[in-house]
Amino acid sequence: MKISPDRTSDCGAKCCFALRSDQSGVDESMKPASTFTGLLFLALCLPPICQAGEPYEAITDKEINEITYEDCEIDNGFEIPFAANLENVTGDQKERLDEWKKKFEDWKPAKEEKIGQKVRNIIALLSIVDAGHGEFEAEAPYVAYEWLKSEVPKAQLIKATAWVALKMKEGDCIKTAPDMGMEVEIDEEEVRGRSSVYAKKMLGRLLGKLPKEP
Repeated sequence: MKISPDRTSDCGAKCCFALRSDQSGVDESMKPASTFTGLLFLALCLPPICQAGEPYEAITDKEINEITYEDCEIDNGFEIPFAANLENVTGDQKERLDEWKKKFEDWKPAKEEKIGQKVRNIIALLSIVDAGHGEFEAEAPYVAYEWLKSEVPKAQLIKATAWVALKMKEGDCIKTAPDMGMEVEIDEEEVRGRSSVYAKKMLGRLLGKLPKEP
């Protein structure tokens, strides 16, 4: 058997060779080895199997650019509040918020490896705190947003928040968070609906479109 590098593959390895076999005079005992060699080189020629990306990665720039923010311009209302900063949190309340932040950073759903689901988990938590009238329903979104910016690259965070905003029915939905002091279970549809708005509030901030000037 002769092996000659007379053909390269587009698979990127450029190590695929054509096999040429001179059948005359080949010992029958060599055929199994020849078959193995052929399979080995064939395997080298095949392109690597691409792993499927996360759902949020399918979000396009066009979809992001078409998102509107009229329903999330008010940050200091009773529904879906979003603090601009933590300047008004002082004294005992600041201590409690610091404790909440530590719990949040150790919260298991926030440590989810898949970026899209991690972001959805965190935004669902904000929705639970809001719907359940938690103490820090306005401050929690600010804390979570600042933490996400430090944990997730901006380009990925933009797509992940857009995914949560646009694809309300996708991904797993957290409905209660006892580890974060929220024992109450919120209806899944309610959590997903509020999550969509909170996601847009984060996305708008990432893109410089929110908050609106007074």
